[in-house]
Amino acid sequence: MDSLMKRHNLLKTILFSLILMFSNSCYRLYTGSYSQPNFSPNEQPNNLGEKVEIWEDAQRTSGKSGEFEWWYFDAKLEDGSLFVCYFWKVHHLVDQYFIGMNYNAKNGDEIFLLKYFSESQVSFSTESCNVIMGDNYFRGDLNDYEIFLSPDDFDGFSIRLNLSSRLKPYRPQDGIIKAGDDYFAWLAAVPDGEVSGNIKINESVTSIKGDGYHDQNLGGNTPLQKLFDGWVWFRGKAGPYTIIASELFTSDKRGGFDIPILYVANKEGVIINQFGNDGAFTKYSNRIKTYIISKTNHSFQILI
Repeated sequence: MDSLMKRHNLLKTILFSLILMFSNSCYRLYTGSYSQPNFSPNEQPNNLGEKVEIWEDAQRTSGKSGEFEWWYFDAKLEDGSLFVCYFWKVHHLVDQYFIGMNYNAKNGDEIFLLKYFSESQVSFSTESCNVIMGDNYFRGDLNDYEIFLSPDDFDGFSIRLNLSSRLKPYRPQDGIIKAGDDYFAWLAAVPDGEVSGNIKINESVTSIKGDGYHDQNLGGNTPLQKLFDGWVWFRGKAGPYTIIASELFTSDKRGGFDIPILYVANKEGVIINQFGNDGAFTKYSNRIKTYIISKTNHSFQILI
């Protein structure tokens, strides 16, 4: 009987200790909506001015817990193939550094690979885009970029390309969306550019040309999924026009705003630059009046 009582008391002690441990740790990690400030349409950064500086495409996070940052590139090549790559750094429970790549060949074959790197294998610049992971790199100055993926890291696949911008960099306002100290930022460093270089697949080298795009994304203090329920993003070309359109759906716990972005430009300059409603936000009850409503309850502007 004494043995059973001792075991019962021991189990109670262990259970109480576990409750204390979770109360003192995980509870602070998931504090609920009362500790998550809403987006405010009137408190969004707009201080950088129209000209984008080279440092804005450099490393802008410091490595603190909750920060993330990535440099993205995609290209549509003249032979109909597509290439996408992204260099990521994430600082949540652990620090992670990786490169992802997708290549869709003209015959329909697809290559998708991820490669992770240790902290000792990576470096970043705070002055310009100069991201190095192992022997791979993504570097440039808003006008011209070089991207290289090593066959040693990507199962015999390698790409070496140059990207020359045709348009000035673009960001809506400062390109930063904030909710209290939590934020997400986006910069279209190269809205449209000329791509040249070569792709190597298992010792077979092919020269490439096409159209390319590069942007940088970053955020801090909270995971993306706690800011947004999701987003829709599009980029494309129609004759001489380059189009970037997106709609970000903020979490209901952050105010439930939808943030539309529409950018249209050609070599003469920016034709349309709309960010939310008069540079702020819009709700479904306060839609931009020049937009039409589709059956899916989304809004679109007609361009003629």
